[in-house]
Amino acid sequence: MPLYAQDLGDLLDYLEKEAAIIFGVSWGGVLAQRFTLDYPEKCIALILDSTSSEVNKEASEIWYSQGEDAKSDNPLGEKRCEKDLKSSLL
Repeated sequence: MPLYAQDLGDLLDYLEKEAAIIFGVSWGGVLAQRFTLDYPEKCIALILDSTSSEVNKEASEIWYSQGEDAKSDNPLGEKRCEKDLKSSLL
């Protein structure tokens, strides 16, 4: 990850930009956070969307489970819906 942050810093140097507003979505948000920590002088503002700063084992297992549900014949995630909520979705 530090190499990607360095690449972004090098890109700003190449473009002759002293600093930029950094926006990161998902994995790009992780990179944006690393860049901001490593190069605070090059970051005017940081905008993050749908990202995390850390993925622990519990979160990873939940995301994997959600992905498996999404691949199944269960498009509304019926395993996860409460009975009263389920009826409002159908």
